[in-house]
Amino acid sequence: SKLHGKKWCIWSGENNAGQLKRDIIQMWTGEAIKDLNEYLFYHDEISKYFKFIDNRKLYNHKELLEIFDKEDCDGALIDPYTGINHDRRVSQFERNYQVCNDVREFCNRTGKTVFIAMHPQTEAARRVYPPDHQLNGHIQPPRKADCEGGQVFPNRVDNFICLHRLISHDKLWMMTEVHVYKIKDKETLVSVDDAGDVAKKEYESYIKQQEEVVDDLDNQEYSEGEKYD
Repeated sequence: SKLHGKKWCIWSGENNAGQLKRDIIQMWTGEAIKDLNEYLFYHDEISKYFKFIDNRKLYNHKELLEIFDKEDCDGALIDPYTGINHDRRVSQFERNYQVCNDVREFCNRTGKTVFIAMHPQTEAARRVYPPDHQLNGHIQPPRKADCEGGQVFPNRVDNFICLHRLISHDKLWMMTEVHVYKIKDKETLVSVDDAGDVAKKEYESYIKQQEEVVDDLDNQEYSEGEKYD
């Protein structure tokens, strides 16, 4: 945001503004808040680019879109989708399509971007890597259809990105995987075939790097253990 001068408006039903600012500052600086000497400087800088909506009130998606429309921002985030005060009088299927249609109309009209964070369905949490895999037993990244509401959102959105972490891995839990499952407008990108080849090579390289990280950490622990033998 600072690099490109983009402003964001964020509604998070699960974290208050203070928690979000703390996390952004820590990711930006790579240091814990308690170790920062210039906290106020970073706090003020964050406030220039991020506006946080008070989450003590529940909003429906139309109310949030109205707020985003009035704010001086380039993009907005709704996190999570289940935190919205949905109209329970209509079916989930119809509700999901209505939200997608309303958000698309909002983006077309205002030129602003809207991201909606969603949790995967329960079944996705049961899908683990097989025994012969380096990451055996750990949860695999969710697929597009694993998002809440199924294939509705992957079908309607312009871009679909999955963020995944191996939260139970003793060494890789701090790493975040970014899986780009859909980019609707590819006019300025490489061809689909080239992109597929690149993605495959990058994924294979990523898995190899993960294996090397695990091996390095194992060797480091072994070396440190030798000192005490």
